[in-house]
Amino acid sequence: MRSFPIPVEEAGRLRELQSLRFSEWDASAALNVLCDIAARLLETPIAHLSLVDRDEQIFAGKAGLEADRTARGIAFCAHTIMTPEPFIIENAEKDPRFCNNPLVTADPNIRAYLGIPLETAPGLRIGALCAVDRKPRAFTKNDLETLTKLARIAVSMLKSYRATLVLNDQLASEIALQNEMLPSRARIERIQETCPLDLASYSNARDGVGGDIWGIKATTPQRLLLYVADFTGHGLAAALNTARFHSFVHIASQRTDKPASMLRRLNERLHEVLPVGQFATMFCATLDFTAHTMEYASAGAPPQLYRRSSAEPFELLKKPGLPLGIMRNTAFESETVPFEPGGTLVLYTDGLTETPRPPHPIFTCGSLRRFLNASPGGSAFEISNRIRSALFFEPSIEIDDDLTLIVAKHTGERIDPSPDYEI
Repeated sequence: MRSFPIPVEEAGRLRELQSLRFSEWDASAALNVLCDIAARLLETPIAHLSLVDRDEQIFAGKAGLEADRTARGIAFCAHTIMTPEPFIIENAEKDPRFCNNPLVTADPNIRAYLGIPLETAPGLRIGALCAVDRKPRAFTKNDLETLTKLARIAVSMLKSYRATLVLNDQLASEIALQNEMLPSRARIERIQETCPLDLASYSNARDGVGGDIWGIKATTPQRLLLYVADFTGHGLAAALNTARFHSFVHIASQRTDKPASMLRRLNERLHEVLPVGQFATMFCATLDFTAHTMEYASAGAPPQLYRRSSAEPFELLKKPGLPLGIMRNTAFESETVPFEPGGTLVLYTDGLTETPRPPHPIFTCGSLRRFLNASPGGSAFEISNRIRSALFFEPSIEIDDDLTLIVAKHTGERIDPSPDYEI
């Protein structure tokens, strides 16, 4: 049978406490500092912040105390959470509720106690901020006001911890969602069963999630759509835009694989849903391995890099076009160029040419072209790795924007699809 009082709101109080998920962040250095301040200001040898769980009190912050927790049955804080008022004991040896308490008769030898309940939601007191003395004393009005103010700070800190947990959960979900939207290794291998394609990809979101997205889709056994897009902004807001965009691309690609037509359809949808001031840049290409051609169009994307075959140098694909979502009736133009065995397409978002932040980036569009032309050939991965090694030649270099890099190479191998191949 429990030997401690139970608040009327116990079920809700425990749910409120569980929402803090204390086990995920454990004792807090910041709360320890707060307790140290409380002990110094009230001139007590001990101060602690207790979270009162179902059967124990846990010290989330402490000063002058070795223990991490005690049973709730002997906790002074179990009484503090019963009302919203401060709980004061001036001499525990003379209080019939505590005179035989092991926290009084043995270490830490509590005599005087002042506890301020921590109410993180209306009527729900999950613990207390306490000042403890080893000798009897009467706490002053100033003591009471000081600890009350510190308790308010403690409540704000606990709510901040909880908000961080919620944000981390959302971030983890968005990271998982964004990763699922990117082409899987299995999908790429399926495409490579019929297309002579060598592909390497690199994606790095500055905030874990961001506004970059790329995709690839086979529209016939030897014809595929490849794109890279970049939304304004960073973090969760930009990531939500990529999630919508991913579904828009899926719908649009059911109707066309013509780059200009694809951009037109996507522009109309994004113009409907994006707030004023938000937009996306996009480069879209259709690779036809039967005709050995590439048709491409751009919506405000940086100049991408392409070479016709392994015998040709890289050149910049400069195609005018407004970003997606700015004007509803924007026109986009496609261009078709040869894409022969050894031909290579290098797609990237502007994070590549903004690392470090201008005016001193490692690469500009022009210097990237010169770098590739001065480098030996190699596989798609080798080309991608060469660019990334040059970009991050020093460990201290960090991206200040989301960055995506795709290298697609025509291997020249003829592959006949099996009779049961499905797009």
